[in-house]
Amino acid sequence: MTKAQYLLQQKSYYFWVDERRILAYDAGSWILPR
Repeated sequence: MTKAQYLLQQKSYYFWVDERRILAYDAGSWILPR
């Protein structure tokens, strides 16, 4: 895996985590730990 591919994967992973965190806050912060 090239560095660019790794960075892209990391970026999309962080976007996914942020989206999950936002959804968790919308539904109630008890769903995911902070």
